[in-house]
Amino acid sequence: MVLSAFAFAALSVQAASTSAATGAVPEAVLSQSAPAAQRYQWDQHAVRVDLDADGATDFALLGRSATEVVAAYAKGPLTKFSRATILRFPVDAGRQDAVCDAAVALRAEDTTYEPGEEEIPVLPGFRRIAGPHGLVLEDGVCDSIHLYWDHASHRLRWWRR
Repeated sequence: MVLSAFAFAALSVQAASTSAATGAVPEAVLSQSAPAAQRYQWDQHAVRVDLDADGATDFALLGRSATEVVAAYAKGPLTKFSRATILRFPVDAGRQDAVCDAAVALRAEDTTYEPGEEEIPVLPGFRRIAGPHGLVLEDGVCDSIHLYWDHASHRLRWWRR
């Protein structure tokens, strides 16, 4: 799902300016976003990380509903034309593409791991880059879900052990 450019640009620009000052994203800005985004309870803090290693800060926000968790990602630098992509993860302990508990945390992650080693699958378009160029969803119950930038298809992907 992609949020409308205008709606998420307002959210993202507010997140950028507010995060610089206080680290918070006002809920009022989130409620002005696209209707699809309004059904989630959004974290008040944007995660700032250069996911695609282009030198620009990208932004990620975590949203929750009773049945799913979503990670909204906006590529920087942010402008009024910025768009956000949402990756959805159901809350279901029996599924590999889901989180076990909606009480998850989203944080930046170092991407120096080596796909193909230590139970890490081969990752399409992955580049091993020192520093925090990935994201991780952790619920403390199941294995974490790792998000990375696919440099071949220019999109956000995920993997899990």
